Amino acid sequence: MPQRSSQDPRLPSQGTGERVLPADPIDDRRGGVAPPSTERDASAPGRAPTLNDEDFRVAFELAPLPMALISLGGQFLKVNQAMCKLTGYGENDLLEMNFRVLTHADDLASELPLVGQMVSGEIDHYEIEKRNYNARGQTSWLLKSAALVRNRTGEPSHLLVQYLDVSERKMFEDRVRYYADHDSLTGLRSRRVFEADLAAQAARCERYNEQAVLMIVDVDGFKQINDQLGHRMGDAVLVGVANGLMARVRAGDLTARVGGDEFAAIMPKIDEPVRKRIIQDIRTAVESSVTRSVGAEIRATVSIGLAPMSAEHCDVEVLLVEADRAMYADKRSRKKAREQSSGAAAEEAIRGQGSPRGDAAKTAHAPGRRE
Repeated sequence: MPQRSSQDPRLPSQGTGERVLPADPIDDRRGGVAPPSTERDASAPGRAPTLNDEDFRVAFELAPLPMALISLGGQFLKVNQAMCKLTGYGENDLLEMNFRVLTHADDLASELPLVGQMVSGEIDHYEIEKRNYNARGQTSWLLKSAALVRNRTGEPSHLLVQYLDVSERKMFEDRVRYYADHDSLTGLRSRRVFEADLAAQAARCERYNEQAVLMIVDVDGFKQINDQLGHRMGDAVLVGVANGLMARVRAGDLTARVGGDEFAAIMPKIDEPVRKRIIQDIRTAVESSVTRSVGAEIRATVSIGLAPMSAEHCDVEVLLVEADRAMYADKRSRKKAREQSSGAAAEEAIRGQGSPRGDAAKTAHAPGRRE
């Protein structure tokens, strides 16, 4: 590992092998904390301790929170034991690193301007929640608090930084946010989020002349399923519908559970030829998924309604009403078709069975029969 020269103005050696910072006074006006000198000044009662003072060294090294001194260029100058434990790196390894290496790329762009504002005097400290990598390549969420330290002449010298691991809080917040935005049973979007998505899609249609489709899916006879088979089976049916929808829609389509047994999807960039086959494709996928979820002995069907969206036809309330009407029209027509099919089948069965007396009469009067 490269060794720093004792002539390095950033890290002068005191002959003890310990890395210490240049002599920088505390700037009380800016709230910085830094060792002003390696020499004791008995005529300065109440002066701040230096890195060589035992109390200051122990406080820094044994602080329960990770702490570091970082150059304006981002190089670690001094780290404590808690910082090593947090990152999984040894002290010497960290002192060869720049904090940028440990910072998630998506968060680095947010932090660097804050450092620039501190150096220019716009702010004297900052706090930021960011993701950091550890030695195993894993990420954790940290609250980073940084204060600027100035030298004798008032020029920016380095940063005093403290870290707090907030990973558990972030996970809890993410969970709360997820369940606020998603249906807990199916994992699909909630109605509230879906309505916002629909308004956004309508705006895109109007502004960019984009075409899309609003689809409503309703489970037929769901109340009877719940009443006769129980809520557990009803939940399994709903999960099957959700899985079927997710398996059939595209990655960019937005799906939601918007009611007890009602689902919806926004399907952007769908033109008229494609619309004609969407209903049957979705129905087949959903009903097959329900069969896999609850078994072949229970046949759950769905009714589907579509409302096309365009620049001329993008009023959200009107679209919801149209999709709902189309869904109920589909439900009625399929119910009528089933009833007609059942009636025709019953008549056929009756004709096929015939009556014993009629059959005997036909036999008695058959041509060529001799008594």
